Amino acid sequence: MADHVLIDLRLLPRWELVGELRRLVSQSLEKLSLDADDAYGASLAAHELLENAVKYGQGEVRVTVHLDRREKKLRGVSVENRTTRSHAARLKRALKALSSAPDRMAAYVALMGRGPGGLGLARIAAEAEMQVTCTARANRVAVIARPQGAAHA
Repeated sequence: MADHVLIDLRLLPRWELVGELRRLVSQSLEKLSLDADDAYGASLAAHELLENAVKYGQGEVRVTVHLDRREKKLRGVSVENRTTRSHAARLKRALKALSSAPDRMAAYVALMGRGPGGLGLARIAAEAEMQVTCTARANRVAVIARPQGAAHA
């Protein structure tokens, strides 16, 4: 099987780890000579998703980066953590609105005009051109960012 987990970390929800994770993902993918757009997307997604987990989550955070080693292609970045049911519901609503937007960049720009907050998921979708989805069960949520057309990680 070509799918491979490159990074699988369990982290405490600490702000100083957000930038460190972005550097780790970027440098790891660079060493593997991964496509520059995939490397950028993965590092941006890891950064934004961990930032959201620190802001809205509770307890340990699991970060996973999946890739296809044979084709040197990113398959996805996922972040899983505990959260409240109300936050999971807000997250699902935000992702539904984002996925139904005819133009992701226009949706991102519109969100920027509203002021700070709520931009991370739209940034991943618009700048990194990734599909962002989530699964929620009880008090756990997993947010997954995949390149357009990538197989499920």
